[in-house]
Amino acid sequence: MRINEEIAVLNAQLSKAQLEEKLAKSQAAVVPGGAQQANANREAKEELPVVRGIEGIDGKLTARLVGRGSVEQMVRVGDKYGVFLVKTITVNSVVLSRGSEAHQLSFGNEPPETRTASLGTNGAPIPTPGFPGSDGAIR
Repeated sequence: MRINEEIAVLNAQLSKAQLEEKLAKSQAAVVPGGAQQANANREAKEELPVVRGIEGIDGKLTARLVGRGSVEQMVRVGDKYGVFLVKTITVNSVVLSRGSEAHQLSFGNEPPETRTASLGTNGAPIPTPGFPGSDGAIR
């Protein structure tokens, strides 16, 4: 059942990435200089980590974030994560801010570079070493 959950998460991430790409293209077409702003927004989102877990008691919560290179960092409200400031942590969300931008992080097990790489397959099977048919084909 775990593989089904992972597939559902990957499908949701793929849909999100496709929608963000469409949005960026439409912003670039409508707003002069929109392409530069859309690229800046996309780059900022690519820097964002995923939330691997939230823990704590009595409102003193910490979040375990995983970024590029599978680097994990435990953070609290007010801590810095790269260029971002940890704005809020609740039992079900983490929000990072940079300037006037706020980004609610998604939960996941894979760091950003792995998620991005898996989305670039254009529907091709993703190889899974160690499993029968390790070329990723369904047989």
